[in-house]
Amino acid sequence: MDLIGGFFDQDASEIIMPNVERPEVTLKLRKEQVRLHKVKQIFNQLLQLCILGMIGTVLYYDLLMVWPHLGALFWAVSCSLLLDRPQQFLLSVRRRIDEKMSNCRRHVLAILTTTYFAIVARSSSIFTAIAWTFVFSALLFFIFGDPRRVVSSVLVSVVVLLITLPIMIMIKTGTDEINGIVTAVHGFVSENHEIKQIFDDFGTSSVYKYVSRYTTSWGWNLPQWDAEAAKLQAASLITWAGQHLAMFVDVSILLVSRTSNAVVAFVTFITFLFYLLTQDPINVHEGLTPFSESDIRGLINSLKQSLIRTFVCSFFIACFHALITYVSFGICGIQFKLILSMLSGVLAIMPIIGSWAIWVPAAIGFAIKASPWRCIVVVVSHLVGDLYVDPAMRSYIPGNSYFVGLSVAMGTFVFGVEGVLVGPLFAGITMTLLDMYRDYTREPIPELPSRFPKRGKGKNVIDRSRRLSEK
Repeated sequence: MDLIGGFFDQDASEIIMPNVERPEVTLKLRKEQVRLHKVKQIFNQLLQLCILGMIGTVLYYDLLMVWPHLGALFWAVSCSLLLDRPQQFLLSVRRRIDEKMSNCRRHVLAILTTTYFAIVARSSSIFTAIAWTFVFSALLFFIFGDPRRVVSSVLVSVVVLLITLPIMIMIKTGTDEINGIVTAVHGFVSENHEIKQIFDDFGTSSVYKYVSRYTTSWGWNLPQWDAEAAKLQAASLITWAGQHLAMFVDVSILLVSRTSNAVVAFVTFITFLFYLLTQDPINVHEGLTPFSESDIRGLINSLKQSLIRTFVCSFFIACFHALITYVSFGICGIQFKLILSMLSGVLAIMPIIGSWAIWVPAAIGFAIKASPWRCIVVVVSHLVGDLYVDPAMRSYIPGNSYFVGLSVAMGTFVFGVEGVLVGPLFAGITMTLLDMYRDYTREPIPELPSRFPKRGKGKNVIDRSRRLSEK
């Protein structure tokens, strides 16, 4: 019995005791895991600091070399996020059309081919044939091409038209209005006798005498006042300013068109936008960022929310103020209302400066001219926008209003006019990245085991060995 008991005791010690982990070995392994985890976390933090340092260096140098191309990529990504819902809608429409045309594709192709050859055979000009060839190729592409590529091509074409057409219209109309302003100011100065009288009497005025005595005390002698020379100088100055103001838009467009960076940036914007629209956004952004798929989805959702709300709200505020200014100034008979409405729309989304810089002087002018109803129309229409429409629209912009205003101001300081949109977007992206960083740094660290087994574990092993020995 002792032999059997000793045999079972030996088996129990060999079979059961190996299942009990040794505290020294387990403690050593756990310490190694904790050390590796801390080293990995330190390297991740150093990598993030290096990335932030690179971004800060680029921002410190005001993006002089990178911004023409980096800005194009940024706006391409922003437009792709804005066009996500229209793209999904057009894709669903295209799928429905494909389902209905699945049985008659050959007939449509035969009809289009016959029509094309008939038109080309009857056309006498090679340019007409080339034009119809382009039209036929476009129809074939839209009918039989890949749905995502077709929808992306349509959206890119719409974006190009929305960018170029308003610019062309505003340049044409704005140039005409600027020329009219120059002519009106020059005629007003040359024909107004009160202004001439001011020039004539300025030599005997108290202001001129005070300035003359002050300069004489410093050893300087003012020349004798010549009213005619002052009139000619003022007229030439106004003419010079008007000519430069009239040429400003044309010169700006010429400079932009002749600048290689602008051309390359526009091509980069169109190309990258088309690429983003034809690809799955999750896969594209997963290749551009080191984050996981869940983090990328959260980042994209945050970008969409910030971008859509910021862009749409700012766009509607600008359009509302431009429309109100154009309509109210048109009712009141103010000339050059297009330029003033454009300025009002731009100033409406600028921090501190608002559209009041446009309509307040107009209202004061109507009050001085004893036109109360015109003054009331201008004041009431713009106060409705400033007091009711603007707060309602700005409430949809995500984030604290103080930080949103600060981001708009800093974005305008760094990036210019487009910083009105870029500033809040960068602020939203920064907050999202900070949240992701906090989630990463909150990963649980493996717990260190105790040097001794838990209470009751050793006792259970001894009881099991005793039961086996008793058998």
